[in-house]
Amino acid sequence: MSRNLTALSAALCLAAGLAAAPAAAEPRPRTLGELAKKHHKYFGSVTDNPELSDAVYLKLLGSEFGQTTPGNAMKWYANEPERGVFDFTAADEVVAFAKAHHQKIRGHTVYKTFGPGYIADALRWAHEADRHAKLYLNDYNVDWIGPKSDAYYILIKQLKADGVPVEGFGIQGHLALQYGFPADVQQNMQRFADLGVEVAITELDIRMILPATPSMLATQATWYADYVKACLAVRKCVGITIWDSTDKYSWIPSVFPGEGAALPYDENLLPKPAYYSIKKALGG
Repeated sequence: MSRNLTALSAALCLAAGLAAAPAAAEPRPRTLGELAKKHHKYFGSVTDNPELSDAVYLKLLGSEFGQTTPGNAMKWYANEPERGVFDFTAADEVVAFAKAHHQKIRGHTVYKTFGPGYIADALRWAHEADRHAKLYLNDYNVDWIGPKSDAYYILIKQLKADGVPVEGFGIQGHLALQYGFPADVQQNMQRFADLGVEVAITELDIRMILPATPSMLATQATWYADYVKACLAVRKCVGITIWDSTDKYSWIPSVFPGEGAALPYDENLLPKPAYYSIKKALGG
């Protein structure tokens, strides 16, 4: 009897101990890159070489995103500073960072305009150089259906008919609150997808006239979410790249004086309403 009581007491103590144990820790929040991957897409950010000395920024870039674009390191002035003299040091630095963090890389603006005939030649040459690279045409002010995006639609349709290796269309997505949201962006993406090419949002940011107000930041957050939802609704939209993650390194103020606050993180690398709206749109 004593042994039974002892066993019962031990069992009760064990049960009480288990009941009193703290609940298991909640899984860590999913990053934007991880959430996008659930939809078989990527969510990335641009970076530039001077930013690679900022340790806090690098931690964010390497952990939150699944893709990186070199902002300037692959432009011609960086790759070929003198005719016939090539230097890929800056580009290699960004690519090495992306590889170390298991990120996709999107090349950025390697050619200048020589006339319409160069496009097919450039695509063919690039394909010969690397048959595994996916080749895109990419431009700004093509978010909506209009003369410029129509011209690209006709061009890509003709290139495909001629057997030119074009595999995607990149929509940069530099928006400004004062000019309105491109309501037909999903329809525009879909018509390019229907040509048999991928679509990507390659440089998304949404600027505003400063100072930013809570109302403006709320509108910006809605626009970011709407853009993400449009991509999610188009099967061949493969992903979204924001044109840097933080206002600290945004190109906007230097090009559009008096405008800015265009990105999901503020100048202190703290998330803004846009970050949370993107995360929610991705299912986070």
